[in-house]
Order: sequence, then structure tokens, then C-alpha cells
Amino acid sequence: MKGVVIDIYQAEAYVSLQDGRNICVGLAHLPSNIKTGTSINIPMDSTSMTNHKISNGIF
Repeated sequence: MKGVVIDIYQAEAYVSLQDGRNICVGLAHLPSNIKTGTSINIPMDSTSMTNHKISNGIF
């Protein structure tokens, strides 16, 4: 699926996909020369998205 890099941090980048979703992708999975605004193609069949929750007992 095609997307556009909307923000880049030290270890991850946020990508806005063409279907309206925003995802966080590790920089190790992206080309080394990306910049904010770069269009990229992410094969969605090879990604796994999970919902991580932190228990309230930690805080």
C-alpha cells in the first residue's frame, strides 16, 4: 500500500497510508534515504499490527 512519510524520529517514522490510516514503522524497515514527504510503498501482507496496552498497575 502506498503512503507518505509524515514524521521521522530516531528509530521510527510515521506514515500516512492511502486508505487514511497512520502507522508507525521502524526505520530499519524503510529505505535509508527517506525524508518527511517521501512517498513509499509498504507491502501490507508482510506487516503485523498489534494493539499494545500498558496495565494501570504500573503507574
